[in-house]
Amino acid sequence: MSDQTQVADAEKVARQRVHKYAHTFSAEQKEKLENYKAWATDYNTDVTALQYTAPKHCVDLILNAVNKHSEISMNSSVVDFCCGTGLVANRLRSVGFTGPIDGVDGSDAMLDLTAGVYRNTFCQFLDPGKNLPEMLSSSQYDVAVMAGGFGPAQVDAGCLKHLIHSIKIGGVCIFSTRTNRCNSEFSKKLDDELTKYVHCDVIVIDELRNIDKFELSSFPEEMKETRYIPGVAYCLLKLKPIKE
Repeated sequence: MSDQTQVADAEKVARQRVHKYAHTFSAEQKEKLENYKAWATDYNTDVTALQYTAPKHCVDLILNAVNKHSEISMNSSVVDFCCGTGLVANRLRSVGFTGPIDGVDGSDAMLDLTAGVYRNTFCQFLDPGKNLPEMLSSSQYDVAVMAGGFGPAQVDAGCLKHLIHSIKIGGVCIFSTRTNRCNSEFSKKLDDELTKYVHCDVIVIDELRNIDKFELSSFPEEMKETRYIPGVAYCLLKLKPIKE
């Protein structure tokens, strides 16, 4: 079997699993967690095959914030939401980041694969209608990051407030999300959340990065149209607390 055939086969299998476990909508938390439990051991292999760039772009924006803002350094405290198997944290360490990193994910199975990566881990499902534990909601961190978590079948747009709550005044909230056609309705909801907090001066958009090749498409409706789907990454600077 040629290398090209092996790559094509890996892409095909990865697309099938991502569509099954990540892009299939379920309103039931239990079903979502069962999907990620089933996917956990193959997760890193699949996102590599799909050329998933969300962690890279989020880490790039953290490094840009280090260079732009005196409050952010290579020793800052970070909370990594929807941390999965630790792709963001491992990438941060690989570029010399020395600060404490805590990981948050709803899947025990994913967190079980992060031994030694995080200072603390929290098995926590993100829900806009539920409060997070005090450590995650009391503005203790310099940086909040979530790579690829926002989406119609994953994290609700209303959970942006949780990321903002977790960081100090002068801290940064960094996330990336897909902007392909199948996510257009969700993208509008997320834009509305962003606009709401910008208009009340809670945050300012410090950097916005449009991404042409976020990952290989795994949406059946789009795979015949395009090989890659686009995305966007944001760095938000926190100016003041959210008034509930």
